[in-house]
Amino acid sequence: MSIVAFIAIEVLLLASGLLCLFKTEALWKIEHFLDVRGGEPTDFYLFGTKVAGALLLVGVLLFPLTPPGLALLGMSM
Repeated sequence: MSIVAFIAIEVLLLASGLLCLFKTEALWKIEHFLDVRGGEPTDFYLFGTKVAGALLLVGVLLFPLTPPGLALLGMSM
C-alpha cells in the first residue's frame, strides 16, 4: 500500500470518527432518511455513536504508531 493511499484512508476514518463524535443527529438522519418520518434518535443511539466515534479516533491516531502501521508506511522501530 502506498503512503498516499494510507494517508487517504486515515483521513477518511478521521472524518468518520469526528462525524460520529460531534454530529450524531446528522449521522442518524443520513442513516435513516428513508426509514423514519419525523423520528428522533434515542439517547442510547446517541451515546453509542459517540463512544464508537471516540474509539475510531483513538484507533486512527494510534495505528500509525504500531508495528503494522509502521510497516505499511515503510518504516521500522
